[in-house]
Amino acid sequence: NIVAMTKTMSTIEPETRNRVNKIIARLFENNKKLYTIIIDYLNEKVGSKYRANNKSTQQHINARLKEGYTVEDFKTVIDKMYAKWKGTEYEEYLRPQTLFGTKFEGYLNSKGVITDESIKRNIEENKFSNFVPSGLNF
Repeated sequence: NIVAMTKTMSTIEPETRNRVNKIIARLFENNKKLYTIIIDYLNEKVGSKYRANNKSTQQHINARLKEGYTVEDFKTVIDKMYAKWKGTEYEEYLRPQTLFGTKFEGYLNSKGVITDESIKRNIEENKFSNFVPSGLNF
């Protein structure tokens, strides 16, 4: 908790406090990069214009990161739910508040629809780019 750390830091020597402040600033910058990666992926996938600097979006992403989920988990949820909801009445719920909310684990573990795109992404991420299943054109 940053507030608790700030109160505690008032009793720390100035040199140590400066080092801690630099670490906190780096962590914040790293999270800003993660927000951008995740939201850019969502926007590209669903054709939306969500902003990575939206506080509500950041809170949902932070909550999942604190639970130990990775950027790849976010991408998997986006892929699975896009494949399931695109073209249905649920398409409007392809948004950060829904995808990254309290049902995140359920979405992550749901049986996703396998698409050529998800196979291609998995091949590329696992560095099996020299292996393309026959019949799939990328």
